[in-house]
Amino acid sequence: MAFDDAVVVEASALSDAWAGTSVNATSFRRNASVVGTYAGKEFEAVAYYDAAAQVVLARRDEGASGWTVSGTGLYGDPDDAHNVISLGVDGNGTLHLAWGVHNAQLRYATSAAGGRGAFVRGTILGDDESRVTYPQFYARSDGGLYLMYRDGVSGNGTVVLDRFDATTLTWSRIATSLISGDGERSPYWEAVVDSQDRLHVMWTWRDTPDVASNHDIMYAVAADDTGLTWTDSSGAEYDLPITADTAEVAVAVPQGSNLMNQTGLTVDADDRPYLATYWAEGGITQYRVVTRTAAPGGWTVLDTGIRNTTFEMAGAGTKALPLARPDIAVSGSGTDAVIHLLIRDDERDGAFSIATSVAGGEWHVRDVTAGSDLGWWEPTYDRDAWRRQGLLTVYVQRLIQTDGDSGAPARRSPAYLVTVDPAALT
Repeated sequence: MAFDDAVVVEASALSDAWAGTSVNATSFRRNASVVGTYAGKEFEAVAYYDAAAQVVLARRDEGASGWTVSGTGLYGDPDDAHNVISLGVDGNGTLHLAWGVHNAQLRYATSAAGGRGAFVRGTILGDDESRVTYPQFYARSDGGLYLMYRDGVSGNGTVVLDRFDATTLTWSRIATSLISGDGERSPYWEAVVDSQDRLHVMWTWRDTPDVASNHDIMYAVAADDTGLTWTDSSGAEYDLPITADTAEVAVAVPQGSNLMNQTGLTVDADDRPYLATYWAEGGITQYRVVTRTAAPGGWTVLDTGIRNTTFEMAGAGTKALPLARPDIAVSGSGTDAVIHLLIRDDERDGAFSIATSVAGGEWHVRDVTAGSDLGWWEPTYDRDAWRRQGLLTVYVQRLIQTDGDSGAPARRSPAYLVTVDPAALT
């Protein structure tokens, strides 16, 4: 694979990985890679399925020249791209792993401190975790973790929120039902932790398993770092669970608009949310950035103008689409906010590209993988590396995805961890 050396700090080849679906690189992995600290030294870890459907871990200590890639003895079903591996690391340097669930009993395991040794299977809070999809870890500044997942099925689900305490080494339930579809719809969310350890959540509603029934973009934020109380953007407190009748509509988008779910969410230096997404207007399915203005309840939609075509998005299961769900990173704030949109698009020959803008002004697009078609890969980056080092560290692999939840004949391709210097993009 060819990389643009002018913007790429490092491109590490890891090992061959499963390529028959997009399971190793979907937008709702939190996370593909993490940076942890143990005994005063940083280490990096990356998790993915190999061609035998085993979860493998690539690990590298600070200052080491190479990666150690080891099988974990844990297996999943990568034919279904919902069965992603989500990786978290706590303040003790312990890795937390959830994998291989699509409306199924939670699979969870932890490593020894420092990310070394065998993973030990365990539970979070017990028997109620029997209909789990999209488990996602979010790191807190105190070394703890949040875990969010869906309980239920497409078109009829609720969002569950748990918290891990890195001092007591215990999990607790914050909300059995943070966001509820009331048995009539399902929330598909994105979340981010801000500088105060508050969770921001934005989501779309899906009324049926058909992706064409996606509609509207909603918003909620935790009032503090406990996650027990939630408000809208004006500070008005929600009663939990948040429902379609009570949720703040950041942007009204009707069904049948090619509005995609589970895209990218971040916050700027002032803890204001920025959502990367796309939907169709005027015959073009366009990347857009939704952000909150300083005024309470004020939302702005930035039309990037990057794309020129559209397509029809409909049906159930994992979709094989001509563009990836975008991810987003922002530095600075206000008129100095530098926005980086991570994309993969057939209009750019399937490359990993980054579109950059200052405060939503003119967008400049650069291909990170020049001349490399990544198939159905979707970008996600390491939020911890971004916070600590201001670098975009991205899992990259060429992948195949059929339209639905089944694997393609191509079973393996090389996996890379690519670090981009955003200063080189402006």
